[in-house]
Amino acid sequence: AVQDTLDSLNFMVIKYDTNGVKQWQTEYNGTLGGDDIPTTLKVAVDQNIYVTGNTKDNSTKLRDVVLLKFNNAGTQQWKQTYDIDHSDDIGARMVFHPITGRIFVGGGNDDVLDDGKYVVLKYSTSGSLLSEKVDSTGVSGFDHPINLAIDNSGEVLVCGRKSNDAFVVKLDDQLDTIWTFTYDYDGGEDQYNDIDVGAANKIYLTGYGTNSKAGTDLIIHALNSSGGVLWDKSLSGNDRSGTSIGSQITEVDNKLFVGGQMVDENDDLALSLFDTSGTLLWLAEFGE
Repeated sequence: AVQDTLDSLNFMVIKYDTNGVKQWQTEYNGTLGGDDIPTTLKVAVDQNIYVTGNTKDNSTKLRDVVLLKFNNAGTQQWKQTYDIDHSDDIGARMVFHPITGRIFVGGGNDDVLDDGKYVVLKYSTSGSLLSEKVDSTGVSGFDHPINLAIDNSGEVLVCGRKSNDAFVVKLDDQLDTIWTFTYDYDGGEDQYNDIDVGAANKIYLTGYGTNSKAGTDLIIHALNSSGGVLWDKSLSGNDRSGTSIGSQITEVDNKLFVGGQMVDENDDLALSLFDTSGTLLWLAEFGE
């Protein structure tokens, strides 16, 4: 995002060539001049560019989920906004379906009367809204999807926080629920931040769990394609009252890389390597 002359934030998309030379730059400013904040950018196989995030593009000045399409020259092709119950909405992540090319967007709202809902939207490449799913726990707590993935069967996985528990839900192509898995670490607030689908359709998740010291530990889970737990691990720094968080997870060559933050004397960046059975191979921390 970039600040404009009216002190509002706009989307900014910049294209560079492989030598770092800027090819073009474009911005998106909602019609009412409020803050517009991008959260995810993806480039499709046809080189069209999709950006999702939040926009204050309505008379209430509350945030809506927004999805923009640009061509390879940086010209905006279309814009779609989505409002959840006329409330303050938060755009999350976006993923492409590898076969159909459909675009899936996850977001949430911060409704103080309804304790928040999460939404998953399916769009065509022409911007048509094909399916939508809005869900809520119906209990106290905030529902918010943090990341999305497509598994090897073409089904949609959404992870994040549901009430105070970490959650992941698998949806079919029509966004109907296949299964849901929730996880309570130690009675506090827990959340999955990233999800990856590896070989044999194994599902890997990382995030944080609130511990008994009121800090957070980095958590890692492996599930099978039916939502069953294969193994779970947690990592913490020397100071468990501090914040240890898993931010990214990916499987490469049957090894699992997990990035995040660990708290020892300082808040350090952390990178760990596991095998796909959950054995920690090494852990490195970076910081001053």
